[in-house]
Amino acid sequence: MRFLGKLDLLWLGIVLVFGCVFSTNAHGLNDLVTDYRIYLNDAPANTYLNDFTIRPLGNELRIQYPLIQPIWIIDSAGALGIAKDLIDIPVGGVGQGKLVIHGAQNSTSGPHIQITNSADNYPVLCLSSQQHDKASIDFDMYFDGSNTRSSDAGSNARIVKEGDKLELQYRGGRPVGDVVNAMDAIALDLVTGGVSMPEVYGVAVSGNVRPLKIKSDGTLGYTASSIRFKENVRDALASDTEWVFALRPVSYTYKAPLDGDVELGLLAEEVSQVRPEMVSYVRNLVHTEPTAGDQQGGNQVVEMTETPETVNYEGLVTPLLAEIQKLKADLVVLRTRVAQLKSK
Repeated sequence: MRFLGKLDLLWLGIVLVFGCVFSTNAHGLNDLVTDYRIYLNDAPANTYLNDFTIRPLGNELRIQYPLIQPIWIIDSAGALGIAKDLIDIPVGGVGQGKLVIHGAQNSTSGPHIQITNSADNYPVLCLSSQQHDKASIDFDMYFDGSNTRSSDAGSNARIVKEGDKLELQYRGGRPVGDVVNAMDAIALDLVTGGVSMPEVYGVAVSGNVRPLKIKSDGTLGYTASSIRFKENVRDALASDTEWVFALRPVSYTYKAPLDGDVELGLLAEEVSQVRPEMVSYVRNLVHTEPTAGDQQGGNQVVEMTETPETVNYEGLVTPLLAEIQKLKADLVVLRTRVAQLKSK
């Protein structure tokens, strides 16, 4: 004799709760819990093709409409699928998803997910997906089929992948229900890895600030100057600073696409011959192959080349300061000598 499983008990509970049309091909208890349906329709039994149907199929419980098109599927592993014409979870066996929402390609009607609360009917969080390269997570924003609108008059935000860019967008001060034209706060180029912050250029800062530095591995930070981070401190020798006089200042314009006005600066190749540590060099990122079960897709290793690329202009300040101090000391001696000569 076969005992009832969880899926069977769920099914029998549905039968007890709903006053529905019930149909089965069963000839005993063993068949009864494996081959049955509930038709959710008050119409006569011969109109089943227009009914919502609740039925088990193998290890799945399906809600279908019409008779043969699944809308919801719950399998014995606890996975839930939501879609029209959904066949399996995950769709096509791709991935390991336990919640699958399947929709038409490039459809403004979804699939979308909205989360609201008891405060009002406006979404707090939305997940919107129309196609590859066009999906977003919206905070206090929602898509109405034509436009993105505000759910909160204070501020709205969105994380969106559109084309080959991942963008953090924002907008503030839009009344609830108004159309929101979000602006990019941070944009990540998914091909080159470049990061842009378009609105930062227009934000003025003052007071206690720190120059931002980028290491060869992409780490952002600043140069520490406190003695807490230093040892072997001594006064700079002449050999430590006189090399600045060997540098050749030049004027230039950049090649496309870095077009611009005439600028003054140094050539990294020339500086590397005088003071190699004042130059940063072209790097190569080597991507390692992922191992089994590696969800990160492998690692990347930074390999530095010997091709000069940019000059550490900030690093020129200290040696120039030392040389200016020496010139001032020499100037004081010369002025004293001139004064002595004039007094004779």
